[in-house]
Amino acid sequence: MVVLLGPSREAISGVTTHLNGLLGSRLVARFDLVHFQVGSEGRREGFFGRLARLAASPFLLAATLVRTGAELLHINTSLNRRGEPIVMTPKDALAMFYGSGLEFIVLVDVLVTKRRA
Repeated sequence: MVVLLGPSREAISGVTTHLNGLLGSRLVARFDLVHFQVGSEGRREGFFGRLARLAASPFLLAATLVRTGAELLHINTSLNRRGEPIVMTPKDALAMFYGSGLEFIVLVDVLVTKRRA
């Protein structure tokens, strides 16, 4: 079981395009794919509804993982800092990483960490 985190499948974004591509691919023949919506795209909610959803989301995600027995969680997001273009290369990823508050980053199968002073 693989749980895919992403926006509403009806939202118009690069992330949604990727998510819909995964859910419509041959992967569904090999893996059970489940979509878990994050974000407010496609939702009609007021301030308090959004606040309640944000408070409940970690618990709902945990319940989904337990209920489905998921072995993998696919988090589909862009990698960039505010106001900067999306990372396109490993070199871009490392430059963004070292200029950010992130503690580690995984590039394919390599874990990169920052030295502690």
